[in-house]
Amino acid sequence: MSTQHCLVPPVADLFFQAWCAGTLGPNDRFQVRDVLLTDSISEEERLAIDRLIHCVRQGWLVMDSQPSC
Repeated sequence: MSTQHCLVPPVADLFFQAWCAGTLGPNDRFQVRDVLLTDSISEEERLAIDRLIHCVRQGWLVMDSQPSC
């Protein structure tokens, strides 16, 4: 019996967590930076990062200066 695991890309997971919290903390921004600095970024990851930037520009997400616990 084989089981399939649904792997959620880290950026998509980050987007979901940020959207639910309404904030994008320093650790989240470091994670986005690390993804952008990798040699191979998928189209889905790039689109999720673009959505994050758009949400911040529109004021739907707030850039928090306090690290999350």
